[in-house]
Amino acid sequence: MQHSILVNHRSDFMLAQQLLGQLPEAEVLLFDPQLLEHARNLGLPHARLQRWPGNDLNWRVYRAVREEAAALQGRVDHALAVLVPEAPGCQWHHYGLFYLLFTLRGYTAIGEQLAAQKPATRLHVLGPQQAFRYGQHSFAPALALMQAFGRAALSGQFYSYELPAPPEDQLPDLRQAAATRPDLLVHLPTCFYDHAYFEGEVLASGQAALNLPSPFYDVALPSLPGTPLESLLALGQRIPAQMLDRVEAVLATLRQLLHEALAPLMASPAFLSMQLQALLEAYRRQLFFFVALEQAFEARPAQQLLISNHDAGLHGPLLSHAQRHRMKVLLVPHAKFFNAPAPELPNALCLSHALQGTAVAGLSGKPVASATLAFPERLSLPETLPRPLKVLGVLLAGVSYNSMCAADMDAYLDGLRRLQRWCDARGIECRLRCKPTDGFASQIAEHLGLDVQQILRQFQGSLADFGGACDLCLGYDVPTSGAIELLRQGTPMLHAQLRPLLPEELSLLNGRIVPLRMLDETLAQLQQWQQDPSALWRFRRQQHAAYLNLQAEARPLRDFLS
Repeated sequence: MQHSILVNHRSDFMLAQQLLGQLPEAEVLLFDPQLLEHARNLGLPHARLQRWPGNDLNWRVYRAVREEAAALQGRVDHALAVLVPEAPGCQWHHYGLFYLLFTLRGYTAIGEQLAAQKPATRLHVLGPQQAFRYGQHSFAPALALMQAFGRAALSGQFYSYELPAPPEDQLPDLRQAAATRPDLLVHLPTCFYDHAYFEGEVLASGQAALNLPSPFYDVALPSLPGTPLESLLALGQRIPAQMLDRVEAVLATLRQLLHEALAPLMASPAFLSMQLQALLEAYRRQLFFFVALEQAFEARPAQQLLISNHDAGLHGPLLSHAQRHRMKVLLVPHAKFFNAPAPELPNALCLSHALQGTAVAGLSGKPVASATLAFPERLSLPETLPRPLKVLGVLLAGVSYNSMCAADMDAYLDGLRRLQRWCDARGIECRLRCKPTDGFASQIAEHLGLDVQQILRQFQGSLADFGGACDLCLGYDVPTSGAIELLRQGTPMLHAQLRPLLPEELSLLNGRIVPLRMLDETLAQLQQWQQDPSALWRFRRQQHAAYLNLQAEARPLRDFLS
């Protein structure tokens, strides 16, 4: 009998290598081109990417789960409102709920697609003995696959392994916070690119600020006063017994409604129990923190809350606290753009980069209040005369979400080959640049007949240097926020679209500035510019002028904080 070892995460590879010692002829089957790249780097034999012609998993599953998660969030809000009337609209733990459902639904769809092919092989599915938590590997992919295979009567076996235990639950220690008498509370997890700018703007605003660190994905703001972290256990010991009873009553209600939502997707009572426990731990942590916020600031609440758009576990209580005390809420993007539903709150304003491609919207799909934030950018347009198109740069973003490929990889690679052949036929150099963290250079090189080092060399140097050496840069498939670096220095840009994009993907690029066109239209436009360099020269100048006009509407963060 043939054997296939299914790997869904880098953590699975250690167990996969052990199984290959017993089944040396087994194939390693992957659903993510980045994982195939990693398998090749490990030297695993018989590693294969499962491709789906016409793959629409992301479009189909992602949109359905957005609706499902929004409906579940409404039920969660109703349960929380017994203790926290301000919870509705504040998205308590919504990231965790959404990505849990997306993982379960997505891998169920993958399992069903694989089962429909009736593979004549025994399937070995790997996964850790760990419940789903946002940003961590879990048993959810393996469970969804095994359930799909079981319904199709496929031969499969699940192999589990242990991961290090999640870190101890911690929260900002607010015992001394009230003594600082802050006017502005700051909480900016995941703002790895722009935290220094945000910190400087807070200082320039003159506001008495207090930074509340995040136990996950925190960024240091050393110039701002901040609190230490304390254990959840220590905080729980200071909460009055009557309040603890109320918290546990809310958690019991949440357990029941989450059980009803997840039981159809998680047939194993043991795994379902572990998952419910992990979710309830997250809600307990958030409810405890809300109680601590009220204890610390009820007598003198702050006037404003500055918070990132990416919830790392504390957004629900912070936003609810802001609602209770009618604080002004400013949400800033963790990476320039809002590419996920924003809280729908009357006192909140979402601040995004000028290149934001779609209106900032909430879970209901309705736009929310937003404005354009001025980021520190030096804009320049070096004067040049019209010149022939000799170097075309192509920017390749990631194509996977939770190790599930969103692209039709056959169409993706064939499109790159069309671009390369078009360039070769006209003596134009085509330079490909993958994201260093999301690339699959060896597969691209294999499909295009290139030396992989030719692609890897384009990683060297900054993106600005890469763009500066090109006459035109082309985005490809999913837009990338890297377009900002190119536009600010006057590198002309176009985007080649291969498939319908989700609103969250379209949010990463303003189509009025960088035209998004299907590949055939893109090639036709390149042909025109190749034949008429003055037309490309005019496009470059017009694009830069339009980008400047967008920036004219932007205001620095300190203006919004005043």
